[in-house]
Amino acid sequence: MYFMQVKVVVPNVTTGMIIGKGGSYIKQIKDDTGAFVQISQKSSDTVLVERVVTIAGLIFLHSVGILSMLNEQLSVLWSCITAN
Repeated sequence: MYFMQVKVVVPNVTTGMIIGKGGSYIKQIKDDTGAFVQISQKSSDTVLVERVVTIAGLIFLHSVGILSMLNEQLSVLWSCITAN
């Protein structure tokens, strides 16, 4: 087995969807894939509008599964934004 780490840069506005209410969605991601997932702290610098999601696991499929789940969440958010 190989250890793989992937870092994905996401807009601040999407991190709530990734974390979920009370951390429920990020917990689901961890439980479903067995991977480690961490989101960087929001910067006190108002210029930075992005955060980093770190995904780490023993096999690459964990990372691919999580990226797919994140993509679904971001697609829902984008649909909401563009509908207005």
